[in-house]
Amino acid sequence: MMTHRERLLKVARGELVDKIPWVPRIDLWHNAHALAGTLPEKYQGLSVEEIHRKEGWPLHKVVPEYLKPDKPEDIIHRAIGLYRLKEFPYDFEFSSDIDIEVKYENAGGESMTHVTYHTPVGMVSVRHGITEEMRKRLSLM
Repeated sequence: MMTHRERLLKVARGELVDKIPWVPRIDLWHNAHALAGTLPEKYQGLSVEEIHRKEGWPLHKVVPEYLKPDKPEDIIHRAIGLYRLKEFPYDFEFSSDIDIEVKYENAGGESMTHVTYHTPVGMVSVRHGITEEMRKRLSLM
């Protein structure tokens, strides 16, 4: 019997396979139900990847899990387009002449991250996070 990988590669090459590959995309379904607290009992507490493995499905990845980093610090630099996510085949580092200052603010229903980059030619600062209004809207999903 072919593995999911072998089957998908054969299809991509236009070759015949033992059965039609089925690779469900459940990330949007999972995010909506996880936020609403309506995941079926057998999937509660499981990630998309864990559900796929439990069901014996091949993994489907188009978009990385931007909302679910391994560690909070993996998305500190997201406001300048840099993420450190498990799905990425690369990593990044800043040059030694850049000092980075990070401050967290949790007040009034908001969770904000302030990041300041001190460079040889000047300073850049960004602010990102979740506002109280965003939390309210998420609870309606």
